[in-house]
Amino acid sequence: MLGKLIRHEWKGTYKVGCLLLACMAGATFFGWLGFQGPMWQAAFTESYYYGFGLLDLMSVGTLFLYIIALIGVIYGMLIYLGVRFYRTMYTDEGYLLHTLPVTKHQVLISKILVSSIWIIIVYVALALSVFVLVASLVSTVLAGEYTFAEVWTQAWEQIGELWGLASPEIRADVIRFLLYLVYTVIAGPFCMIMFLFGAITLGQLFTRHRVLMAIVFYIGMGIVRSIVEQVVQGIVASLRLGSIASEYDFINTYMGSTWNVSSILNLVLAVVLYLASYQIISKRLNME
Repeated sequence: MLGKLIRHEWKGTYKVGCLLLACMAGATFFGWLGFQGPMWQAAFTESYYYGFGLLDLMSVGTLFLYIIALIGVIYGMLIYLGVRFYRTMYTDEGYLLHTLPVTKHQVLISKILVSSIWIIIVYVALALSVFVLVASLVSTVLAGEYTFAEVWTQAWEQIGELWGLASPEIRADVIRFLLYLVYTVIAGPFCMIMFLFGAITLGQLFTRHRVLMAIVFYIGMGIVRSIVEQVVQGIVASLRLGSIASEYDFINTYMGSTWNVSSILNLVLAVVLYLASYQIISKRLNME
């Protein structure tokens, strides 16, 4: 039954999700156009540039709109998922869902899983968009000298040489950073969605102004989480940094402590909010 719930949730979200991805693709195209202005090539070459013209103004404006569009897509997806969760769980639209022969765990898991997958898809699309823009900038700057494929090949060769010259400690740090990056891309969206859904569910404990209280919980929990994270990071860093001998070890230890504390706190908060949401849905469900 969980599989049917997941398929139903996917069918209910894919149209808006694909529309937002299409908006990101369109923003990427205009961002690519923005880097085709003559000032970008002149800025990285010794050629003389005759001043800031209309094309350059349009180029800068296009890049500015590109950034706004990407931010809009990211937060637009998050807002849409939150609104859909509230509408299908706590309004008249959710009555049928709560009468189905499924457990509350299955309902929560299906919504959290599908929403988190959409956030991961948006992250991947964002990375591809930035890559396309970097490739556009490189192609514009090096037009007539190197192709982007040649630049990419040389860059990988340089990375390979630096990797061969790096010490085992630096290699271990790089691998640790990449693993943390993968963890952030995979686990981060689940924590983000649980934070959002948890705030919406806590807002249902009130008989009036539930949406407003959900927003208050979301902002309040974010502030408290940041304060607790900073305090814990400071304590952990002070305990670990006392015996650091070099500046590199200092930075590495501090960043490692920061990442570890942030990851653990986010996971703990996500688990607590999931359990709280389950209890509220199971025992204190009060639909509008």
